[in-house]
Amino acid sequence: MTLAYAADLDRNIFALFEQQAARRPAATAVMDLAGDTSYVALMMQAHSVADELIRRGLAPEQPVGVMMQRTAGLIATLLGILEAGGCYVPLDPDDPPERSRRIVAGAGLQIVLGNKELLADFGSYLRSAEEAIAPPELVDIEPFILGSSFATGAEARDAQRQPPRLDAPGGHRLAYILFTSGTTGAPKGVEVEHRGVVNCLLASRDLLGFTEGDRWLATSTIGFDLSVCEIFLPLVTGGVVVLRDRRLLLEPRRLAEEVR
Repeated sequence: MTLAYAADLDRNIFALFEQQAARRPAATAVMDLAGDTSYVALMMQAHSVADELIRRGLAPEQPVGVMMQRTAGLIATLLGILEAGGCYVPLDPDDPPERSRRIVAGAGLQIVLGNKELLADFGSYLRSAEEAIAPPELVDIEPFILGSSFATGAEARDAQRQPPRLDAPGGHRLAYILFTSGTTGAPKGVEVEHRGVVNCLLASRDLLGFTEGDRWLATSTIGFDLSVCEIFLPLVTGGVVVLRDRRLLLEPRRLAEEVR
């Protein structure tokens, strides 16, 4: 793809989202089965995740595993990792645990963020696996997300008025690592930089004519590269991510109803 957006290519993906959050704080950013999450609420949740990672000493471009259910909290976690300067590594809860173990080993993960129950099951598997690895720190991220969700209106307005607090550069820094299916052997990690994602998002925005008035029905697992556009394209244009499980694709009648 032609690098047609040179002025933006050095920006962190999070900065593009933060720009929209400052412009449309009360607008809906994510719709999941639990309800709607506004841009300012999603931004505060991401800040909370980033603060916790920074407190734990996250290094630039350090890979962080993510094993979460498909809720707005998942998106806040991805944004928080990017804001803190790390890169995210998807661990799909529907994958066989052995595949996730291989990804942990291959990426050299020292920390995995996720939902408590998913992490408990995965931790048990890691301890019992035949090929032992140095176990990563498994962090239940939900308390940090939920804590920021109940901020007062005044706190939300203060967060909205704050200048951008992003310190992490984008450009050639890693944004995420996706692992292949592993059909020819062990899964192999593919490193993707911010500049490639930003270029793809802005080009897709123009090609599709995607605007703040549009919604995207997001059903892909974050372990699949289509999810990058599904999640981040709406968020960098002021639109809405409608987050649903990929099992919806197996139910044509319900899928048609969701689209309607």
